[in-house]
Amino acid sequence: MVIHEKALISCMKEAYRNQGYTVAVDDDNWILINGGYWLARIAEEESSNELRSLITLHMRQVPDAGDAYKTVKTKNGPFVQKMLLEDAMGIMEILEGKLEEAAQKPAQMKRADMFLRNCGVWQNTEDLSIMMVDPRYEMLIGKPLDVTRAGYGLYLDDDISALWVLAVQDNEAKDKIEHLAKIRWVGE
Repeated sequence: MVIHEKALISCMKEAYRNQGYTVAVDDDNWILINGGYWLARIAEEESSNELRSLITLHMRQVPDAGDAYKTVKTKNGPFVQKMLLEDAMGIMEILEGKLEEAAQKPAQMKRADMFLRNCGVWQNTEDLSIMMVDPRYEMLIGKPLDVTRAGYGLYLDDDISALWVLAVQDNEAKDKIEHLAKIRWVGE
């Protein structure tokens, strides 16, 4: 699995306390978890008891195939809202479009050994462009080997999981990012 599951559980707890998160199960039994700044997809049969238990705690159940729910913590406990599967899967369709776009010119991303404005720095091995990633979400990446650029984020997948992490867009650091992109910080 390309997702570090303990980090996923931590990010789900953080999202639950803040803006909430969405869980959907598609007709092929893939669990899709959208935390706003990250999107994880896991084959249901590969999900751990701990992950399913957290979803049950926050949503009172694990959604059935074809169902989607959003949950957020309130002072009275979890607020759970049923959603249309199409709405919950909309972000996945957007991501698939970005992946098709990225497949035209694959961009291998590698982690540079530095931080910029408290964010991890990732560099494209071809054009040397730079992305900044929040370390809270960067820790979701379980296997940082085949990380590609998809839109303005990092993407990786295998047969049983997929992960997309949105990069930080910091206009104040734009000059620093452009300067960093002039130098190769990672191996090819």
